[in-house]
Amino acid sequence: MLDRTEKPEVPKPQLPLQLDRRPCCIVSELLFDEEDLVLDGIVRWLLPDRALFREASRYILERRNDRVRLRILGEDHPARIIGTSRDGYELAFETPIPQETVVEWVDRYLTEE
Repeated sequence: MLDRTEKPEVPKPQLPLQLDRRPCCIVSELLFDEEDLVLDGIVRWLLPDRALFREASRYILERRNDRVRLRILGEDHPARIIGTSRDGYELAFETPIPQETVVEWVDRYLTEE
């Protein structure tokens, strides 16, 4: 007989996995759409919604709010430059990269700091 006082157990929602900025080295390109400019470099850390791109030259130009595309392993990810430092360009993606993809790429290209 079914006990109507028991409520079915509702699964608890799982908190999203918090990813750290683990150092990696993914060869990539930063494409500036309006200037027809392509910079070769590497992604130094990668999160679903952000990345740090380091240009392969000695000098980094001060840039902010430029619309760009980050080409990682042949895939273009539209983004905006939100900051520039001596470490590179910090980018915010228009559409987050799936977390599983980020984990896979960073695990594959993980480096020591």
